[in-house]
Amino acid sequence: MKRRIIALAAFVLSAGLFLPGAASALTFSPPTFDVSAKPGQILSQTLKLRNESTLPVTFRASTASFAGKPGDETSGVPDFYPSNEARDGHGLGAWISFTTAEFTLLPGERAELPFTITVPKEAGPGSYFGAVILGTKAGETSENVGITGTAAALVLLKVEGEIVEALKVDDFSAPSLSTSLPVRFEALITNNGTVHERPYGEVIVRNVFGQEVAVLAMNRAEYKSVLPSMSRRYSTAWQRRALEKDASILTRQWRNFAFGFYTAEMRLRYGEDGRILSSMTRFWVIPWLTLLIFIGGGAALIWSLRRLLAWYQDRIIRRHEKGI
Repeated sequence: MKRRIIALAAFVLSAGLFLPGAASALTFSPPTFDVSAKPGQILSQTLKLRNESTLPVTFRASTASFAGKPGDETSGVPDFYPSNEARDGHGLGAWISFTTAEFTLLPGERAELPFTITVPKEAGPGSYFGAVILGTKAGETSENVGITGTAAALVLLKVEGEIVEALKVDDFSAPSLSTSLPVRFEALITNNGTVHERPYGEVIVRNVFGQEVAVLAMNRAEYKSVLPSMSRRYSTAWQRRALEKDASILTRQWRNFAFGFYTAEMRLRYGEDGRILSSMTRFWVIPWLTLLIFIGGGAALIWSLRRLLAWYQDRIIRRHEKGI
């Protein structure tokens, strides 16, 4: 029964109700624990809670393990599974325990949920993944307490030892031709190592003369992980001004004007020794409507000036002829 309850909670969470940091009546921090330990070590951690509802609510904490979803390169939503299930050898849920797993919070009340992570002595080096599941009591059963899965705090643990850190850039690209900014850059990173990594850095944009025109942060604020044997997409965008979605082509080209051939170099750092991932892409920005207006306006101005000059010359000639 317990296995079915946890599996149901995991299904509900992974189906779209997974909200790190907040539940319907509960907020908590931090949403993610990223820790390291030696084999056999016991870690003590604390989750801070607050009841945001106007009624007393009884919560129950449980554990689960998680893995990345095969083929998911963008969302990063974990694939939860029961703590006692041996799936890929990276499960952490069974190592997490609570002094008190059930608690009641009054409206607006704050509390702390301590838990421990007991790393087995035989644990091999690498990353392990688990979660503290927070749910409200859904009622009593003859075998266990029913739990409604609402939110989870993720636990990512690196067990020290001879780990392998190996990220690879599978792709770094931008649209080859854009008519205006923003230009979006995407990088596909694969983790061939044994530990999770959080690559971060910047994309440097240069014009045809090699001059630096923009430095764009990539995964600095989000700080998203890529798990071992998984791939993940990271992105950033170059733009001058944020515009409404329904802005006209001319408005987009005029207010986010760029023109010409550009190169973009991605430089991401990762790992304990600050390894560098780098890649380069090239692209064009041709704001055709703005250019047509400029060209048309320039042609009209030249035509007008030529007509004005012809009129003026004709007038001078006429006055001179009358004077003769």
